[in-house]
Amino acid sequence: MPLFVYLDETGKDRNCPFYLVSVLIFQSGAERDKLGSILRSVEEKSGKNNQKWNSCNHSLRKEFLERIAELRLLRSKIFYDIYWPKDPQKYLLHSAEVTAKAIIKYCGERPESKAKIFIDGYDRILKQVFATKMRKLGIRTEGIVSVKKDQNDEFIRLVDSICGLVRDAIEDMTSSSWASEILGELIEKGIVIHL
Repeated sequence: MPLFVYLDETGKDRNCPFYLVSVLIFQSGAERDKLGSILRSVEEKSGKNNQKWNSCNHSLRKEFLERIAELRLLRSKIFYDIYWPKDPQKYLLHSAEVTAKAIIKYCGERPESKAKIFIDGYDRILKQVFATKMRKLGIRTEGIVSVKKDQNDEFIRLVDSICGLVRDAIEDMTSSSWASEILGELIEKGIVIHL
């Protein structure tokens, strides 16, 4: 049975001095299905619905993440890492490195099972290059699935939100910022792990 892995990144724009990748991992399809239903409910109750991070206002983001902080089912499933300074020539390599590190951390070692990886918006060539980089890092893939913007799902939206949250926390370095507070709570509860 494959691992189910979702990833998103931020920082490709000129104004951002770093590149950040967020990864979500599930051990089984049943676990993924159960959490998918819960995440859709959290999105609906928070008012965020199926909007991605940049499409929601501040209060919806905060409400959504406060509800995420209460989901014990997410413990040790979300990972992120940051590259300073960013190197546009290495975006794909960095995404593969963070994904491989997250899988190894999640499994406690190199997994015997393959990983089915879902990525927001990669074309066929990028998926092939990504799969090759993953194999070189010791991770076997069952497939790389590109999730198109109009087909994005709750798991891609969750890793997109974690990328947005971490970016907001970094860009507003005051310890009292709402993003820093919620990120700290997610880390303290073991829901989000900085690699």
